[in-house]
Amino acid sequence: MKDIIRALEKNADRLEKIKKKIGKEEVLAGLAEESSELTQAALKYRRALSGVNPTPVPCVVADENLQEELADTLLNAVLAGVDYVEIANVLDRKINRWCNRLGVE
Repeated sequence: MKDIIRALEKNADRLEKIKKKIGKEEVLAGLAEESSELTQAALKYRRALSGVNPTPVPCVVADENLQEELADTLLNAVLAGVDYVEIANVLDRKINRWCNRLGVE
């Protein structure tokens, strides 16, 4: 996670230029598109893991594709102006809820 933050901080000026160049509407369109591709990559990886509905994509490639699509989605979320404090608060709540549901300490 620290590496992600470091990369974003290192490129903060460039990210601002990208955001100004393409505008909020295109950033949001990109976020929607990349989110959809992330969904497809996750489903493809699941197929590769389970083997129930075979895919010619090996697990290692499916994992690489998932990482790529997640990075694209995160980039667009950053460009859209996500509120990191709010995201952290939501993550805390959701992690606590999962732990409670699964009986994990």
